[in-house]
Amino acid sequence: GQKKVRARSESYSTDRVKLAVGSIVRVQVRDIQKTNMNVTLLNVKRKKKYNGCIAKVHCSNVIDPSSLTGISDSESVFAAYSVGSIFEAKVLKIEKVIKGNHKGHYEVSMSVRPSEINGADGKVINESELTWEKIGDLDLSKPVVGYVNKITQDGIIVDLSRSVRGLLFCTNISN
Repeated sequence: GQKKVRARSESYSTDRVKLAVGSIVRVQVRDIQKTNMNVTLLNVKRKKKYNGCIAKVHCSNVIDPSSLTGISDSESVFAAYSVGSIFEAKVLKIEKVIKGNHKGHYEVSMSVRPSEINGADGKVINESELTWEKIGDLDLSKPVVGYVNKITQDGIIVDLSRSVRGLLFCTNISN
């Protein structure tokens, strides 16, 4: 079973952290959706331009791929979290939203993977998130962890990361 994250009543450092890629910050869960957990940034010093930013943890950034034994869907990936939970997360990316309801605001992509937050010495030990720029680096002889986003008539749409989605054609799927 998964370990529950710290409850709100437990103590954390009150030190404020600069909002930057690679920073480890304290967050609180606002809501949990099918593939994302929306969080509020708590102990962050930020520039005015980041006020109103949207912070999210994608389901692919919750558990290390080596720890996925027994995990069957994105809901169970988020099972250790609930609205109001407070924990630490790593800032993966900060980008300006260019379309939609949040146009002009910034979206902060976060990770709570243990391998990306703390090594034995407290340093970040893995900074990998699959992006289209890194897609060519995949070893095609090895399995890739993905989360089923949708099943369509043509096949299964799978999230490989927050920014990379793939389609398994129905002709390539066996019973």
